[in-house]
Amino acid sequence: MQNSWIVKTHGQNIDEIEGFFDCDIDSEDLKELIKASSLVEAPDIEKKIDTEKLKKLFDEVTDNQTRNKYILESYEQGYSQYVIAKIIGISQLAVNKIIRRST
Repeated sequence: MQNSWIVKTHGQNIDEIEGFFDCDIDSEDLKELIKASSLVEAPDIEKKIDTEKLKKLFDEVTDNQTRNKYILESYEQGYSQYVIAKIIGISQLAVNKIIRRST
């Protein structure tokens, strides 16, 4: 179990792990999975996620309203909820809720 994706992603944070399994999946979630899978690095493919660009974008954010706007813009540009969450230090579930409220 220690080598599983869920443990590597959420560590020992039981609330986040429970949130992952309690989350309902609908058509929007399936679209996110498709988008996320298109950003996975694979051999012989030069497509890379520009995390430095994303980090710089969020480094200058001082309020939640601006942060939420940038989360939505980043998501619309093709960044996965997981990558956005990892860069800004919040859970993927929180990113998902922000996107849902904004659309």
